Amino acid sequence: MEILKKECISLSVKDYNEDTAYVGENFAWVIDGATGLNGRNFIDEKSDARWFVKKWNDFLIENIMEKDVELEDMVREGIGLIKDEYFSNIGPEYKDDLEPIDFPSSTIAIIRFMDNILEYFVLGDCMIVIGKEDGTNSIIVDESLNRLDGRVIDFMTNEKLNNNLTHAAAREKAMDLLIKHRLMKNKPGGYWSLEFSEEAAKNALKGKEILHGKNKILMMSDGFSVLFNKYLHLDEKEIIEFVEIKGLDRSYSIIREIENNDSECIEYPRLKKSDDSSAVFLELI
Repeated sequence: MEILKKECISLSVKDYNEDTAYVGENFAWVIDGATGLNGRNFIDEKSDARWFVKKWNDFLIENIMEKDVELEDMVREGIGLIKDEYFSNIGPEYKDDLEPIDFPSSTIAIIRFMDNILEYFVLGDCMIVIGKEDGTNSIIVDESLNRLDGRVIDFMTNEKLNNNLTHAAAREKAMDLLIKHRLMKNKPGGYWSLEFSEEAAKNALKGKEILHGKNKILMMSDGFSVLFNKYLHLDEKEIIEFVEIKGLDRSYSIIREIENNDSECIEYPRLKKSDDSSAVFLELI
């Protein structure tokens, strides 16, 4: 199996991007860094999440071709290595001051294909959509984080309606709830995410698919998948068709047009006006 067509984007409205996306010869991934909630950075002056995502991108580039190593085992090794590097790079003045809320984290989706076997690994709300030649389509995503975020969005919406708050003011009032949910990371009953817990790798969505003929793969961070699951409400077949017709660049432009026309998040309630946005689209044969 080889790549017949590929598109890859990772863009931000900020002056730095906490996402990344990458396509290689027989692999691809999307990584979505979790923006810090406490205003503290220990490694990167802009964002520790940006540092974390870059380290994972570099690690995967160096190790993804280890064909005899399952993706779960590869990720578990990366967790240990990047955790050690993080703590070795923190200044001694901070080491006794760190709390779990300070640790950088991300969601991630990885695919790797050899012959006609597609291997996948997903932690968090990064999404993989698979469109097979036989017409069947499937979505791989963990909705645990989305359910928690939904509670925060409901809280913010009520605050706006009942107290006539701006979106920024409503989010500030929701910060305690956001932090509470962030501290449920990598715990039973919470959500699983890429951070410093090797237990997370065991709880990822992972598996292998047998593919025949021409297949289409779409991988997205939640800042891109929002176009389909919140703004346009498309199913998995419609998502693939939309991206085939529009392409990733135009799809991204539509996302920003919708968000700019709803800057207070009234028509489409969400945590923030715009998020970093990454996607990979592949046709395999």
